[in-house]
Parts: sequence; C-alpha cells; structure tokens
Amino acid sequence: WYQRRVRDSPRGLFSGTYSGVLNNEVSTKAVALLASSADKLFSSAVSHLSTEPLRSFLEALVKSSQIQLFGRPLEHSASPKSTKAMSRTLPPVATSVLHLHRLTELVLLCSRSSHSLLNMMQVWSIVSTHFTEAACHADRTISKLAITSYHQILTEVMRKRVELPHFSFNETLLKPMEDMLSLGLCDMDTQDQIVSCLCELAEANARELKSGWKALFRSLRSVKVPVSNEEDTWTTPVFEVVSVVLERDDVFIFADAIIDCVMCLQKFICSGSVQQSKDTVFRDQKIEAHNARLAVQLGLPSLKYLSRIATMLSIMYGLEQRPFFAGSDRIKVPAVGLNGESGSRALFDFLPYNDNSGLLKVWWIMIEGMCGTVLECHQQVQAQTMETVYSMLRALAIIPGLSSRYWLCATSSFPCSPAG
Repeated sequence: WYQRRVRDSPRGLFSGTYSGVLNNEVSTKAVALLASSADKLFSSAVSHLSTEPLRSFLEALVKSSQIQLFGRPLEHSASPKSTKAMSRTLPPVATSVLHLHRLTELVLLCSRSSHSLLNMMQVWSIVSTHFTEAACHADRTISKLAITSYHQILTEVMRKRVELPHFSFNETLLKPMEDMLSLGLCDMDTQDQIVSCLCELAEANARELKSGWKALFRSLRSVKVPVSNEEDTWTTPVFEVVSVVLERDDVFIFADAIIDCVMCLQKFICSGSVQQSKDTVFRDQKIEAHNARLAVQLGLPSLKYLSRIATMLSIMYGLEQRPFFAGSDRIKVPAVGLNGESGSRALFDFLPYNDNSGLLKVWWIMIEGMCGTVLECHQQVQAQTMETVYSMLRALAIIPGLSSRYWLCATSSFPCSPAG
C-alpha cells in the first residue's frame, strides 16, 4: 500500500526509474505523506462523522491507547490501581508517539465543532475513564502528560461551551480529578499537579465553572498530606482557590461556589482530628505532632475565611436583588415550630421576608456545620473554633435580625420531631 501510495502521488515523491524498493529519500517523503494523511483523517473524523460512527472511532482509539500504555485493552471492571501495577511491567514508551495526543486533539476538535452538548457528553463518557487510567500510570512522564492534556480539555470546553442553568456538565468534567484524589489513586507528585491544575482552572475560568465548583471543592477536601511533610507551602494552592471565590468581587461566582466552599473549609478545620479505633489505643508521637501541625496550618486560615464569608453574607442580605445560591434548593432545613412541637407552624414562616435566593439556607448550613466542627476539630484549634461560632451568632442579632437568628439557632441546636 505504501509503495502504491507513493507511486500514485500527484506530487511525485521520487524521480527516475522506480525499482519497487524505497530508498532513504523516498522513505522520508512517504512517511511525511502518511503523517499528513493521518492528520487529515483525525481532523475530518469530527467534522464528517455522525454521532454513532464518531463514538466507535473514539472507542477504537481508546483501546489502541490502552494497548500502547498497558499492553492490552482494559475491562470496565479494572481498577486504576491494578492498571498502575500492570504498567510497571511494560517497557517505556516514547511520549511523542502516544495515542493520548490524538485523543486529546479529537476531544478539543469536538468542543470547537458544531456538535451538540449531548454529543459532547457522550464523547466525554468514552474518554474520561481512560484519562484517569493514564494519569495513574507508573511512568511519571505519561501521567504528567495525561493530566496536562486533561487540563487543556477542561479549559477549552468551559471557554467554548457556557453551561446553561439547571445543567451540571462541568461537574461531570471534573469528576475524574475528584475520583483520583478521593480514592487515593495517585502519588504525591501527581496529587500536587492536580491541585495546581484546579487552582489554575479556578483562576482562569471562575465565571465559567458554575456546577464545576462542586466537584472542585470535593477534590480539595480529599487532598492528603504525608506525615513527613513539615512545610506549609502545599496549602498555598488550596487557599488560592478560596481566595478566588471571595476576592473576585463577583456575586455570581460567590453564589455558585459558596456552599461547597463552606463545606470544604469546615472539613479543613477538622483536619488532624483522629477518631480512635478499637484496634488503636496508642498513637505514635510523630503522627500526633503531624495532626497538630495540620490542624493549625489548615484550621486557623479556614476560620478566618469563614468569618469573612459570614461578613459577605451580611452585606448581600442588604441587596435588593440577590443571586440564587447554587445548591441551596437541595438543603433540607428542619421545620422547627415556635414551641418546638411537631404540627406547629414552621418558624421559617415567621421570617421577615421570603428568601427565594437561598441565602438563609447558606447561613444555616454554615452555622450548623460550625456547631459540628467544635466537637470534631483538633484541640489545637477548638478554642478558636468556639470563639468564631460565638462571633457569628452575635453578629446575627444585627444582620439579618433577631427573628432570623432565633430560627438559625433553633434549627441548628434542636432536632426535628418526626412529622405526623
């Protein structure tokens, strides 16, 4: 086929009598022609193929990439940990010839094309698992390439396709990073790269993230710190993401991200707290020192950010038109009555205004969470946490007012009786 393609080329790849054997000069030109034809094949696949043929094309490319990285196609039941062990037994592969480059190129072309959002979601469902597998590869060069390509796709998709209300595709886009961190599938170097990517994504696409904030903060809540780490430099990217939410002076970014941001900060306050198991009676002093250091490094800055969030909520309370707080419609607040009995009118009915924005629910989840962190946090930050809770409760008497503070305190302190 190569010889026929060279012979029939209109550009004439060789001159003179053709003997049927490719010499060095002709071979070089033939390889260049084949590379150009392959580029046209991949670029035309997105523009000319319909949904089903494009899916089949991508599935075949993913299998080829799996063979290249792991020696064979992977089953859906294969865990990333098993694929990482499998990749250790294979010889190294030159990153310049990896099919990951082609796969990334195809997804980027899909995001720039006229394909519908449904088609884009189907494309992502095919390739996302493979990016997770490649990011967990034993070869650090390959895992680094996979995460870099993944970050490039995220940035391009969010810029080209603005997420509409009531959609959560951006959350789906960030789910692989969340899985890698929460399930402990990556080593510390890979984790640092993922956290840096999340930070860059928040800084560059804060307005476009929308539902992606949920998966982003869930990912940050899963960050693990080794006991041997005695520096606090690793916390900088984590709190840079929080700073993006609070310092952009954009009420829409604040409303999209604040609920998940509050839950993430409350998780940081509880960092270093150790739940003693039945099998563990004594804790190593090194681990205990690490937990105390971790509680201070994460807990104290988190308390300052939460106090700042409470102040910002007070300011937004005075706005005539408040943005809708994403996720507040899923918060179930206990229907506590005026006398605490079931069947009485809910205290929420006596509030001075109808909170259609969900602001009071954000306040409630923050107060409720802070009451829980007082009991769960490390003793190094317990006093500061208690003082922060009292400061928030005192401020509630001024804004939003006594009736709202009574409702927030009642629903946070008393259990709800079963209805009916």
